[in-house]
Amino acid sequence: MRGSPVFRLALPPARWAAGPLAVLLVSLFLIPSAVGAPEDSPETYQAQSDRYRQAGQYAQASALAKKALEAATIQYGPQHAEVAVALNNLAALYLLQGQDTQAELLYRKALAINEKNLGPAHPEVALDLAELAKIETLRKHYERAEGLYQQALNILRAALGPTHPEVESLLAPLAEVLRQEGRFDALAAVYRQELEIQAARFGDRDYRLLPYLDQLVELHASRREYEQAEALCQRSLNIRQGFYAFQHPQVLRTMRRLAKLYAAAGDSAQALEAYRRLLPRQRLLLGNYHPDVVDTLEAMGALYAAEKKYGWAINLYSHALDGQEKNLGAHAPEVVATMERIADLYAQEGNNNLRDKWRARAAQARP
Repeated sequence: MRGSPVFRLALPPARWAAGPLAVLLVSLFLIPSAVGAPEDSPETYQAQSDRYRQAGQYAQASALAKKALEAATIQYGPQHAEVAVALNNLAALYLLQGQDTQAELLYRKALAINEKNLGPAHPEVALDLAELAKIETLRKHYERAEGLYQQALNILRAALGPTHPEVESLLAPLAEVLRQEGRFDALAAVYRQELEIQAARFGDRDYRLLPYLDQLVELHASRREYEQAEALCQRSLNIRQGFYAFQHPQVLRTMRRLAKLYAAAGDSAQALEAYRRLLPRQRLLLGNYHPDVVDTLEAMGALYAAEKKYGWAINLYSHALDGQEKNLGAHAPEVVATMERIADLYAQEGNNNLRDKWRARAAQARP
């Protein structure tokens, strides 16, 4: 919510003081509280409204925010920047109560005031547009929301630079809108912008890049764009290996993800090599029977079977079966399925005796 400063640049600093520019504003200006203000001043009413809002009492907060708006209008005039601040504060409270129509009306009034006073290319105008985009998103009007977010971002990039925190703050909600629209090329571009901002801020190998890399990996994998997904996953793995211990769970999970990407892309040689690097680390950290170890054994078995290396595949499936029986019990469906798979592999080898033995064992294991 927004307060009421005494000193002012060419924008209402109260909203900025709640965001990433707060440090700059505080260093340049004193931003007073409502202490010592008259009881009927906008600052007093807004301070009281904020207390009710923080307590979750939105109806009482709204009533006081209305009084703050009325007082600001009387004290400063209807087109003053303080009135835009009060309008935004009241609109935010309406939105918290699900009253999006009333909120939109107030946000548009604030936008008109800020455009008149500050010009259409001012960052404060961009934030007003972002508030309207939020409402359109709630209404599932994603095309309108996207347009408003893009308009806001264009203003912020031009005014503050492409890596500014205010720019970053709008990328995540824009990404959600694009995801809802199914516009995955545009979504990938936004994810990359987020990644570039983090890399510019922290460096190319900082652990804070990891969530942004991982979301790009999953997006490309979901679209079967495996080459891009593999490169990003390898980059993610390199960062994790530089930051975490040799067998840290995050390192193992990323190694496993990379192996699965190679397998999905049909690159069995790369997939097997990745699994061979992963398996000893998993056993060291998790033990021989952990479900993740079993999953790796099964994945490797399937890859060897596809290459008609049946002896290797049978050996791996047999080890996986030991883990399944220990974890799930002797009659679990997964146990039966693995026994039948081993029987089929012996059949592929032409070893009918062992095929029949494993089929009989599978039949006995069925509940």
